[in-house]
This record gives sequence, structure tokens and C-alpha cells, in this order.
Amino acid sequence: MPRPDDERFLAAFLACERQTRVRGKLLDAHMRAPLLDGAHTTTMTELARAVGYASYNAGNLQYGLLARAIGEHMDMTPKDVEPGGTYWLSFFVDFERPGKVSRGHCVLRLSPMVANAWRRFSALTPTRV
Repeated sequence: MPRPDDERFLAAFLACERQTRVRGKLLDAHMRAPLLDGAHTTTMTELARAVGYASYNAGNLQYGLLARAIGEHMDMTPKDVEPGGTYWLSFFVDFERPGKVSRGHCVLRLSPMVANAWRRFSALTPTRV
């Protein structure tokens, strides 16, 4: 099953607004990442640094918890997005293997549906942070 569309993500962001207050800063940072082949692309280390976390571990935890809250609100699991999937973050991003550009770090490509919904959510809730 593919990821939900923009509308479902937007409805979930609105319903889970409390969870987005702090953890949404990671999505804000991801939205500022460069667009490569139509997707905001960065590493967790860069995202964590952008929001003030000491390491990528804290970023993985917080971004994964946000993705889980949104996914569970839609009655979905990582397996619904990726057969055999176990990572909640795969609900928001596609993972690319490390390469020369990322210096050994996994690259996170933000789903266009998530990006579109987050852009709309941010416009509707400008004072959320």
C-alpha cells in the first residue's frame, strides 16, 4: 500500500497538533533541505544539528515518534508503507544508502505528500511553535 495522500496527512497533522509542537521542528528543518529530484533531501545528522539535538540518535527518536503518532492516527503501520517495514520514519521519508555526497550517512528524502501536507499545515497553524 502506498503512503496516504496529502489530504490524509494534513488531517492527521491537524488532529495530532499537540505532538507537532516540538517534533515538528524536524519537519520544518527537512522542508528547508535542498530539493534533489523533487524531494527535500538531507541526513539525520544534518536535521538533528539544525534543531539543536546533540546527535542523530535524538533526531531519529523524535522524528520517528512524530511519524508514529501520525501513522497510528491513520491506523497504519510501517508495513503498510513498505512491505516488511519496521521503521516508523519510513512513513515520512525514503531512505537512500550512503554515498559520496552524504559521507557515509543515510540520506532521507521527504515524501512529496508529506511535504505538501506540512506546507499547508504550517500555513494554517503559523503560531504552533
